[in-house]
Amino acid sequence: MYALTLEEDTPLARSITLGKHAPLSDDMAADDYDAVDRAGLPFEQYEISNWALPGLECQHNLKYWHRHDYHGFGVAAHSCVGRERFANTDDLKGYIDDPLDSVDFREELDDEKMMGETIMLALRTSEGVRFDDISRIFNVKFEDRFGHEISDLMRDGLVERSSAGIRLTKGARLLGNQVFMRFI
Repeated sequence: MYALTLEEDTPLARSITLGKHAPLSDDMAADDYDAVDRAGLPFEQYEISNWALPGLECQHNLKYWHRHDYHGFGVAAHSCVGRERFANTDDLKGYIDDPLDSVDFREELDDEKMMGETIMLALRTSEGVRFDDISRIFNVKFEDRFGHEISDLMRDGLVERSSAGIRLTKGARLLGNQVFMRFI
């Protein structure tokens, strides 16, 4: 199961625009989001927008949340390898004409951007950020670097701390962006 993201120019978006279906309010979406837990279903939430039966988590999505390299193939496909993020053109004809030279966006990630994204992606998971991982990857002590942010977020009930790291509180999963902004 996953939380639906309504994309522009899709049949559902057009139907809502035309008034054939009512838009889902933020409050209704939050209620539906919480209903998964209340329903007593055997699914576990392993990421902000994803639930699965234990042991059946989407390995494809976990690659993103754990910030592993990924390669995208095809029109408008995105990739991230090491410190480089790039995307193929969204022009079908251009891609067909020269698929090997179709990259139209390329970005080199510096340490700050990469660390912020690594923290944000880890916080999306039920595991959260492990202090040792950030120290090992970026050669910084997470608690020294972000101690003030951790204290503020704990005070506001948005993260919980263990000896190993921090993670979003259950109630903060719908407010993740407020937490992520503190690290990006």
